[in-house]
Amino acid sequence: SDHEICAIMLEPIQGENGVVLPEEGFLEAVRYLCDQHNALMICDEVQTGMGRTGKWFAYQHENILPDLLTSAKALGNGMPIGACLAGEQVARTLGPGSHGSTFGGNPLACRVALTVIDVIEQNKLLARNEEIGIKLMQGFEEKLAGLEGVIDIRGHGCMIGIELDQDCPELTQAAIDKNLLMLVSNNHTIRLLPPYIINDEQIDTVVNTISALITDFLQEN
Repeated sequence: SDHEICAIMLEPIQGENGVVLPEEGFLEAVRYLCDQHNALMICDEVQTGMGRTGKWFAYQHENILPDLLTSAKALGNGMPIGACLAGEQVARTLGPGSHGSTFGGNPLACRVALTVIDVIEQNKLLARNEEIGIKLMQGFEEKLAGLEGVIDIRGHGCMIGIELDQDCPELTQAAIDKNLLMLVSNNHTIRLLPPYIINDEQIDTVVNTISALITDFLQEN
């Protein structure tokens, strides 16, 4: 009917699934299909947004504009807050009482979120996060070059995935033993989301520590 709404919701970069980047042009194809079928395109930017990938939002790595966008977590830098951004056409349909959020717009959380935005802008963290990503990627590519068992090294900015050809959940504890926090997604992809304040010396420590753990693990298995 005229009242039915069709929508496609996706992560511009899959986070929990192991930092999976779409092929070039994928998001543009989704945008085209949504336009052709009068469907809404919704981007989940809870993990990828607020500068993590070197852009304010990860969808900006392609030439598209979603109809709706979700944000949280980094928006408040730890202060509970959630936000739903809507394009003009969709926003006109959101009247009072039609949209709610558990961690929505209380005054303190909103003031914190505005300050987070100011800090990111004033400290040029978008450009810095892009630089962090380049340093991490180059470091891992150099340290792990030619190592059999490493399938892929991928990411944008402060969001890096290193996929191995076998399950490696034990590397999480191995890293903790080296005073480094990281996650293993899908049992075989090391997922790194370093803080924006990481410095170059710490980047080298991350690259050297994790590369050594991966090398030892693959040689032992």
